[in-house]
Amino acid sequence: MPKIVDHDQRRLEIGDAVLDLIASDGLERLTVRKIAAVSGWSTGVLAHYARDKDDMITLAVTSMTERFADRLRAVDLADPRTALHAVLRELLPLDTVRRTEAIAWFRLAAYDTDGSGSAAAIRKGHRLLRRLVADLLVEIDDLDSATTAAELIALADGLAIHHLVDPRGMARTKTERVLEARLAQI
Repeated sequence: MPKIVDHDQRRLEIGDAVLDLIASDGLERLTVRKIAAVSGWSTGVLAHYARDKDDMITLAVTSMTERFADRLRAVDLADPRTALHAVLRELLPLDTVRRTEAIAWFRLAAYDTDGSGSAAAIRKGHRLLRRLVADLLVEIDDLDSATTAAELIALADGLAIHHLVDPRGMARTKTERVLEARLAQI
């Protein structure tokens, strides 16, 4: 009897392996051979899911976006202020998973802006995030929700970078306090 393969699950697993490698080694050292070693799949299997490095990176972005969306689905949207706080906190590298995602995301954001598949996936993720934050702000009665959404995401990104660069100087509690202080102004 033939083995039944969940191709969507395998894509996520490969994407997770690529994401881990991007966070640990950077994009410059990303190779199919390394992805195969980390994912546990042969290079032949990987070829069924991605033609080249850009396809592998797109799998990583898709995997990260899916994982982020899964965490957001767990957020109670009944109270838009609480939901806004939860969404923005997800952008902060406050645990191992989010730290890996933040490092990879910043590397990916700087990697490719030429319109390739991975760049398009990165832009799509940013647009979805801005739309979600802006929609929550509309529910809170923010009159300039698009601008405020961009500001809050930029603040969360900046806090993430500062925490990654200097985790002692910008400790978890300080990072959270800065975000809380800005959210209290809304």
